[in-house]
Amino acid sequence: MTELQDHRLPELIADGSITSYAETVFGHLRRADQRRWAAAYVLGLLTTPGRKSVKRLAAQLHAGPTAAQSLHQFANASPWEWDPARYELLRLAERRTRVRAWTVGVAVLPKRGNHSCGVHQRFERATGRTVNCQMGIGLFASSDTAHIPVDWRLRLPKEWDEDAELRARTRIPDTVRHCSPTEHVLHLVDSLAPHSGREPVPVVADTSHHPTSGAHLATELTARGRHSVIAVPHGL
Repeated sequence: MTELQDHRLPELIADGSITSYAETVFGHLRRADQRRWAAAYVLGLLTTPGRKSVKRLAAQLHAGPTAAQSLHQFANASPWEWDPARYELLRLAERRTRVRAWTVGVAVLPKRGNHSCGVHQRFERATGRTVNCQMGIGLFASSDTAHIPVDWRLRLPKEWDEDAELRARTRIPDTVRHCSPTEHVLHLVDSLAPHSGREPVPVVADTSHHPTSGAHLATELTARGRHSVIAVPHGL
């Protein structure tokens, strides 16, 4: 990774709350340069208006001519474990607010091309249009006033399981395969549960567009000792 080229970067992340947050979430990173660029990345996301491309983040930071390369290296090529960061997000949420539920959310991310991981054609009922997109499934620590994202997964379409060229191009490990939305939710719950410092809270999910998913999800959550509130298709 390219070393910092501008001594002003420490000034840019000198805000106490941002620095403290970055140290907490990314403190598990072993390399000091990774931790510095993690903090810079967070600052860029918070201060860059509009589209959050790496080039725009680097320009906003004014951190030297190689900043874009270093941010790209940190986010896309430098190996680091992201699970510990997400566990810290959950613990931060639990310390700062009274979490009443774990809420499941789905994000559809429109894409112009076909080179991003998991891109596929999807019909959106809300708009009546077919979009080229990625689909993400996230878990939020929900209080009376906020929904804080603490973990998420990118859903791979079935066709990506057998397309070796697509998988190689986007560096997908052999162990990562297509999962149903229900499987993703259960993976999220199972991943975070051991790292929560609170009593289990209900899981809230919307399966109204998946007629067979609600009962299966409720059964699996009950087996894990979790209460749940699940929206099901009208008429069931």
